[in-house]
Amino acid sequence: MIVSNSLFAAAFACATLCAMAAQAQMPPPGLALGWPTNGRPATEKDLAGKKICWDDGKWSMFGANGRFSSERTDHGHWRVTEPGTVEFGNEKAIQYLVLPDGSFYKHWYKCCKSITGHKEHWGKVCT
Repeated sequence: MIVSNSLFAAAFACATLCAMAAQAQMPPPGLALGWPTNGRPATEKDLAGKKICWDDGKWSMFGANGRFSSERTDHGHWRVTEPGTVEFGNEKAIQYLVLPDGSFYKHWYKCCKSITGHKEHWGKVCT
């Protein structure tokens, strides 16, 4: 009885995690874990020349010339590969939305950094 309960629990946990991970990668506007449905995909014009301060205390500076800097780097590059998708160097792409009040939402999936792998932050233009 204990073995069958353990197998059932493991199968349920695996199915739940896989479903949540797949849902977290949905394109905007989607039904991901916290994905706002009232935003629009960010464009290069929305980000270029702006410094965004995020809800976790970090910041991102999107230079109009494609340069990117943050609290971790000042030698990066960024580009919008399609509306809502910002690529940083050759490493990762993050989904960005512009919300009706002019604030930003970013979302990405990063395995093993949280229980679901789903990461998100909200930010506003700052100086």
